[in-house]
Amino acid sequence: MDRRAARQSKAGQKSVGACGPDYAAEQRTAKATRIQQIISELIVNKIETKLHNMKKIQSLYAAILFGAAMATTTQISAADAKSYQVTGPVLALTATTITVQKGDDRWEIARNKDTKVTGDMKVGSKVTIYYTMVAAEIEVKDGKEKKAKK
Repeated sequence: MDRRAARQSKAGQKSVGACGPDYAAEQRTAKATRIQQIISELIVNKIETKLHNMKKIQSLYAAILFGAAMATTTQISAADAKSYQVTGPVLALTATTITVQKGDDRWEIARNKDTKVTGDMKVGSKVTIYYTMVAAEIEVKDGKEKKAKK
């Protein structure tokens, strides 16, 4: 082969570099794989963030529902207490009690700063007191005493 034919033959060959013919393809594949990994990580992080936010919202909803349930339960139990009233003249009046006469009985009823009073209350005034009876403490005692065994 003459020199001219050899040059044309070499010119027709592609340059593949020092690492072999598959090196460029491997590089492209590696870059594509890394891009896919980065995209996957971004998607996973976004999903995890959304799940975290959803859990926060779920916790908030649960707390609101629990609070509403507790408020409703408290209102229902307060409404269960039967209300009573007594009417008569005021015999004595202090910051914490009011005593009224009903027939032959004297009724002393506790009051506090939350007790609603309409009108000018003083000794001798005729009043109607609305109240409920709520147990402050209950002590259970057996009807029969247990005898010590010998």
